[in-house]
Amino acid sequence: MGTSSAQPDDLDDFVRDSRAVDDELRTRSTQLRSAYGEFQDGNQWGHLDATSLLTAFGTYIDLNEGDAKWVAQIAAAFRAAGGDGDLARLPDAAIAASLRAAGLGGGRASVTFDDPIAYGFPPTSGFADDPVNTASGNFVHQAVDHRVYNSRSSTVGAFGPGWSARAGARVATCRRPSRSIAAPGTSWRTTSPRRPGW
Repeated sequence: MGTSSAQPDDLDDFVRDSRAVDDELRTRSTQLRSAYGEFQDGNQWGHLDATSLLTAFGTYIDLNEGDAKWVAQIAAAFRAAGGDGDLARLPDAAIAASLRAAGLGGGRASVTFDDPIAYGFPPTSGFADDPVNTASGNFVHQAVDHRVYNSRSSTVGAFGPGWSARAGARVATCRRPSRSIAAPGTSWRTTSPRRPGW
């Protein structure tokens, strides 16, 4: 196994600077959540769902604090090995053991979130003077004959990709999951196990 070297004071500087930036991000997160809430409360024309993104932003800040604790523990390990103020060396195994003892042995998790979704009431209101959603780029159009086009749909209907119609409503079974198309432009997925006789 390898050996690492560091100056504990440099690691402490990183932790201090990282936490200062995260404090500013927490303030921005609070401001963003407040603005989002005010927008939702005053919005008469549609709906914007960005909760997954806002939650992910908070998770990102929390993970940053985990990184700061991780680096602070490494600095403490180097300092305990006699590296206060000077360049110190430690076997990587000793650093890993110090992290495990502090409960910091895991790696950083990924941050994921769903795309924000915006739509109007009815679906063509609140868009940019046509049925294009300016927040997501989604294009929704309902024809007089009840055909519906949805640019974000991956379904290929009788009229082509993204198109659906009431005449195309169907139930399709698969091993798992089963999928039923209920109405133009919509679908549900179910994960019920197949039973004999169905």
